[in-house]
Amino acid sequence: MDKRAQFSDVARRLRRAAQAADWSAVGAIDREIAHLLRWMQHTESAAERLALEELRRAHFEVRSCCEREANRLNDVLQKMRTHRDGWMAYAMSDAQDPQFDEILR
Repeated sequence: MDKRAQFSDVARRLRRAAQAADWSAVGAIDREIAHLLRWMQHTESAAERLALEELRRAHFEVRSCCEREANRLNDVLQKMRTHRDGWMAYAMSDAQDPQFDEILR
């Protein structure tokens, strides 16, 4: 596979993984990009440079997507921390319910 096709393929797979929220795949593809760029020689053709620029754009878009997801998860965790005492009280009240013992049997 020539570099142009390789760059295009990686950009397509990276975007697809991000759209599917497959963060493990995004990480694996990111490592693949790092490896690919580490061993890449000078890009000769205009088509290769365009494909590499498209890969850079895809990587930037997906990085932004990852940052949004990290912020969303941080918000969820913060809400969980805020309501932890209430959830603990609710869990403790269920544990004292006589039906709780029956459920455990």
